[in-house]
Amino acid sequence: MILLVATVALIFGSSSCKDVLDVKRDFSFTYELKVDSDKNDYYSADLIDLTEEVSVIKDYGDNIKEIDIKDISLWIRNHQGPTDHAIVQTEVIVANADGSGQTVVSFIENQAIEPIIQNPISLDLNDEGVNKLNRLIRQSPHTLQIILSGELNKSPANFTAVFEFEGRMVANPL
Repeated sequence: MILLVATVALIFGSSSCKDVLDVKRDFSFTYELKVDSDKNDYYSADLIDLTEEVSVIKDYGDNIKEIDIKDISLWIRNHQGPTDHAIVQTEVIVANADGSGQTVVSFIENQAIEPIIQNPISLDLNDEGVNKLNRLIRQSPHTLQIILSGELNKSPANFTAVFEFEGRMVANPL
């Protein structure tokens, strides 16, 4: 009996009682970024307020302890260009709300556009960029810039890039 009480005390002593009340929620959100350039190179940026895009971010706000983005998918819609249009290279970048601190989340090379029209591909993620993305989502005011910068094999660059972010949030409402 004493051993049982000691074991229970050790378990609760090693982790905060507050941690027992942690709320874990999987979440996802989709964001569209319009690319419109007469040239074959492009740069498009937009400010995302996650409190407007993700209900769990709005609901738990300053009580968020962790954000872990697990996957980012990309697909194209509203493509206006030749059927042999291809991405020569592009960077998916995350930055602070004011555009500073740009960090690459993913890099794409030699990707034909036709196969990804309305057909999502999972991006290869750069740890440094994902860590920055996680911090910006977790910290108030939960805003960030998403940037798409790259080059196509032909002009014009006119399409909508659709991103789907999937992750997990841990919050403690106390």
